[in-house]
Amino acid sequence: MPELAVLGLIYGTAGLLQGVVGFGFALLSVPLVAGIYDLPTAVIMNTVVGTANCAYKAWLLREQAEYRLVLQFFAAASLGVPVGVLAISRAAHGPAMIGLGLFVIVVAAANLLSREGVGVAMRRSEGFWLLAGLTGLFAGAFSTPGPAAVPYFVGRSSRVESAKANLQVFFTLAALPVIVFHSAAGNMSATALARASLFLPLVLLLTFAGTRAARLLRADRLRRVVDGGLIALGAYLILEQLAR
Repeated sequence: MPELAVLGLIYGTAGLLQGVVGFGFALLSVPLVAGIYDLPTAVIMNTVVGTANCAYKAWLLREQAEYRLVLQFFAAASLGVPVGVLAISRAAHGPAMIGLGLFVIVVAAANLLSREGVGVAMRRSEGFWLLAGLTGLFAGAFSTPGPAAVPYFVGRSSRVESAKANLQVFFTLAALPVIVFHSAAGNMSATALARASLFLPLVLLLTFAGTRAARLLRADRLRRVVDGGLIALGAYLILEQLAR
């Protein structure tokens, strides 16, 4: 029961965060859950919970999505997923957690320093394969395709509403190769899947609540606070492993 309570707190907070600021579910939940189990298990559990959340949003925004654009990027990004799965499946726990900590810090720092600048820099068509490869790599290794996918869709989508819809559809699709390749690597377990499924109602409810609460909050200020907190989390992951 204490373990389930901690998981509920982690996923509930991540769902609320996702609803309020629109990002950060996996960046928050994966490293914390990996501290309880191992990184591949945390990735699988996040894939279950996070994908259900994204699928729900994708359905709500289905009329705004640009499916051809999404499918092209999905096809290219899928090529990088097995590389990420292989890397995280063979990495020792300590180096994997340090790598995850660095990953969280870099992503949060980029958002904190120049969210708009990152999006503008990625709008050129030649960045397609670079971003698709990184997206697949991040999805396979950490179940976090967002850091590379968000700049691409923000830059290439015709409207803001379409960018939001495209991302939710892409995140839902991206879970498919992640599950397939993690299953092939032997990382999938019925216990992890069942455990993660317990928190689906909680996550959906708090994501909905966060979405409604976002109307009352200063989004730009809140994002800075969240990014600063994620940088602190990444630093903690690294220092914890170095101190062992």
